[in-house]
Amino acid sequence: EIYGGGPLLVFNNSVVLWKAVGNAVLPPDDVILAGSATEPYIELARSGDLAPGTSGGFFGELDLLSHRGQCQIPEIKAEIFGAPGAADFATYVIGSGAPFLAVFEGRPAPPDFGQVTTFSDQLPGLSAPGTFDIASNGAFGFAGLMQNGASGMFWIVPGCGTFTLAADGGTIPGGGDTFGPFSPQATHTTHDDTVVFRALLDMAGSGLFRHAVPAVP
Repeated sequence: EIYGGGPLLVFNNSVVLWKAVGNAVLPPDDVILAGSATEPYIELARSGDLAPGTSGGFFGELDLLSHRGQCQIPEIKAEIFGAPGAADFATYVIGSGAPFLAVFEGRPAPPDFGQVTTFSDQLPGLSAPGTFDIASNGAFGFAGLMQNGASGMFWIVPGCGTFTLAADGGTIPGGGDTFGPFSPQATHTTHDDTVVFRALLDMAGSGLFRHAVPAVP
């Protein structure tokens, strides 16, 4: 199948990304492809390939994730087989023509999250239309639910790591209220060095928050 469902990503530099489904006897046989008006299409990821960063796991079912804007660093969701710790779900950012691991089920929470736990396979907002952007430097924010039931808003910056922006039960900036659970309603968007997200609050209902990296003098 030439168009395997999901988003068809078209960028302002004429690059197009899509998912194709092959005719292998044993599913899944998914391929993430990129092409343009001037270049032949290339394969970015395929089911059965080794999954970078998972210590021996390999790709199962693959999907492109929807996002807004003209970001030219797309993201994919991948089913993972054979990875230690039974990690079976991962997200990857495709940068410089190859996927690099963003987050997967079973990966430890960032140290600044304040709890000893690991990510579950519930990452609300990543695939919800209108709630997900990837900055031009490949960074993005996302709501994540953990194996122990806690949840938070996290920020992945390629080459720097994964950081906690907010955790449920934590005090909001300025005090006076605490963050509620980060459910699919916790929408967010990112731009270079800035994350803006909506959060449910325990007393006031909801709020809109902005986190920005200070400019380096």
